[in-house]
Amino acid sequence: MKPLSFLLLIPFVFIACSRDTAFDRFSITQHQKLAENSIQSSKIKYKNSIDGVVNVVYLNEVLPKEYNNHEYFYLYLYTKDKDPKLTFLLNKKPASRITKLDANNQFTKLISFDAPWSQYYLVEFPKQGDKLHFKLKNKQFNSDILKFEKDK
Repeated sequence: MKPLSFLLLIPFVFIACSRDTAFDRFSITQHQKLAENSIQSSKIKYKNSIDGVVNVVYLNEVLPKEYNNHEYFYLYLYTKDKDPKLTFLLNKKPASRITKLDANNQFTKLISFDAPWSQYYLVEFPKQGDKLHFKLKNKQFNSDILKFEKDK
């Protein structure tokens, strides 16, 4: 009888804990939750060499009231290359506007990362379809394709 009651108790324990998410344990805003869920990262590499890392937040998903007439991305990246030649692509099309930002910028509060050695950008593209494939290039180095999908 004891083993049976123990087996019946296990699902109730998991159900009771399932209402909480990792974000429920911290005091963060809804925009911060959306931004942390939206972040995608990739190494910037060529063959077996790694030049750095890029982190990308799709702002249309995080701040839809402010960012909705084009496709907007907030990026923070680090490259070993001291003179990077960055190209930002969305669905193989180049960015229409690139704004380099200071380490302390309007998006810093959205994410839990700010480092003075990183580079920060607001990148804008023309409006695209529902599937967004983001890629960063630096000379011969490339990030993986980061895939974002719009909510319907």
